[in-house]
Amino acid sequence: MKRLLGAVVMAGGLVLATVAPASAADGILLWTFDGGAWYVHQNPAVGCYTVSEGDPTSEFQNRTEGPVAVYMFGDCAGPLRVVESGGETGFPARSYRVLD
Repeated sequence: MKRLLGAVVMAGGLVLATVAPASAADGILLWTFDGGAWYVHQNPAVGCYTVSEGDPTSEFQNRTEGPVAVYMFGDCAGPLRVVESGGETGFPARSYRVLD
């Protein structure tokens, strides 16, 4: 019985180890450039991400559980727009920040 309990506890620990970190936003972010291919970032961690040094996005969708700020320039610089959970924008973005 003790062996079985130990195996169950260890198995449970392995399952917990595969869960996304608490600082990650559950869900996905999607963006496209001029209606072309869609790019996906799944369960993004809090922080800044540059998606383009050239042309900006034509559409950005937030399918995570929290807000995301999209920025006109790379490295999360310049004018910004906050996209709430479930929202989308046509704001010309070159980077975004997943907010805590």
